[in-house]
Amino acid sequence: MTRYAPVIAVPEAELNELRSRLRNTRWPTPWPATGWEAGTDSGELRRLVAYWGSGYDWRAHEATINALPSHLADVDGTPVHYLRFDGEHPGALPIVLTNGWPSSFLELTTLARRLATPSRYGGDAADAFTVIVPSLPGFAFSPQRPSLTEQPQTQEIWHRLMHDELGFERYAAHGGDLVPASPPGSAKPTPRPWWASI
Repeated sequence: MTRYAPVIAVPEAELNELRSRLRNTRWPTPWPATGWEAGTDSGELRRLVAYWGSGYDWRAHEATINALPSHLADVDGTPVHYLRFDGEHPGALPIVLTNGWPSSFLELTTLARRLATPSRYGGDAADAFTVIVPSLPGFAFSPQRPSLTEQPQTQEIWHRLMHDELGFERYAAHGGDLVPASPPGSAKPTPRPWWASI
């Protein structure tokens, strides 16, 4: 397990090139329709492009991402990036949170903080969890696996991360549309984790 930062540092030249492409967008001739009648509203799309081209502060968001409690684990040759939010009381039950597609781990950071430190949000510290939020292989900061057939499935990687790498004897799990499709039993966990999905 390695704590590392920053996880992202986009060269200024690449940001400038992106802004240039946005500013030089070649807009199609508008359809004789208004709003969203014939697809994306052209006025809204132009507003978004203008914002991304000159109003969006990438460096501020980059700094926010780099300030997260990022770690990197090698799970049987599979590099896995994850966030760790320790529970505010000793012995807090660990839980692994998994995003769905095409989301990312970033959408779970607010939930992770609330689970790890419930007293900050009007809850009881005794209800805290130690929260692990991995990046799916091939997304964000976990590299793509070299093979989809010879590698363990995501839920098995998560079990090895939680049990073998982080040493949790038991843990809960929460996921979206990808991981719950395969029950944790297929990961051969010992002991079997609690599993909840939405």
